[in-house]
Order: sequence, then C-alpha cells, then structure tokens
Amino acid sequence: MEDARRDVQTLRLEALEARQQAERLLEQLTGELKELSGGKDLYKQVTGQNSLERAIDETRRMIACYSRVLEQLDKPEGELVVRRLNWQSQGVAG
Repeated sequence: MEDARRDVQTLRLEALEARQQAERLLEQLTGELKELSGGKDLYKQVTGQNSLERAIDETRRMIACYSRVLEQLDKPEGELVVRRLNWQSQGVAG
C-alpha cells in the first residue's frame, strides 16, 4: 500500500510538472499567434485553421487531460488505478 501511495505521489508530481510545461507552451503559442502577420500558411490553406491555432487547441486539450489525471489522483481510488497500471506494466493481468 505504501508503494501505491509513493506511486500516486510520483505520478502527481510528474503530471503537475507536465501540465505546467504545457501551460508555458500555451502562453508562448498564443503570444506568437498575436504576432503573426498574416503570412502564407500552407496548413491553413488545406485545413482552414492555421498551424498555430491547431497547436493551441491541442495544447489546451493536453492541459485538460493533465487536470483530469490530477483530479483522479486526488481521489482515494487513485491508488487502485496506479496499482493496476503497475501490474499491467509488469505483464500481469489485473
């Protein structure tokens, strides 16, 4: 049980760090989008959305995913999820 708690704490710290990194990336991307001066964007010509807009959308989704992971880890049953993941990574069905 202590191993599972350590695993939950480790996952929590990694998820927090990853979410913070994604938030910094989002700030950079939105800043660059504001500076964009309407140059030719082949991606936009094909998809209707420029590549920076697409990257911003994907980064927002990534931040939302990390937030959901953190919410789950805060719940008591989060330990069970970590334990199950550990078993699966060791090749044991759980």
